[in-house]
Order: sequence, then structure tokens, then C-alpha cells
Amino acid sequence: MQIAGDGKSVSHIWDRECSLQRARQKIVEIAPAVGIDENLRKKLWDAAVALGEAAKYKSLGTIEFLVD
Repeated sequence: MQIAGDGKSVSHIWDRECSLQRARQKIVEIAPAVGIDENLRKKLWDAAVALGEAAKYKSLGTIEFLVD
């Protein structure tokens, strides 16, 4: 989940799936992430925003979740 924060509030900037990595470098990314139903997607967005707000996040960043 992509987030943006200004130290006061945080917003999600949608999501993406990192499908292929090599040497910790993302090579192929798909947006939006496939295989996630809209209910789960909203929960993940909300969780990412809550984490950013708790940290008073001030930047652009990624919150990663493993989904089975």
C-alpha cells in the first residue's frame, strides 16, 4: 500500500503488487494488486493509513503486507 503523509495526516495512494524481484530490486509491479477483493483491499488501505498516522509519517512510502 502506498501512503503519503505530512506529519499530521496520512492518505493512501492506492496499492500495487510486486510480482517479480531480483536482488531486492522490484522488476515487475502490477497496480492495482490482483487477487484482492475490494473488502480486503479497503481493510489494507485503512491499516496502512493507521500505521502511518501512528508514526506521524512525513513522506511518501510503502506499507507492505503479505496476503495468503
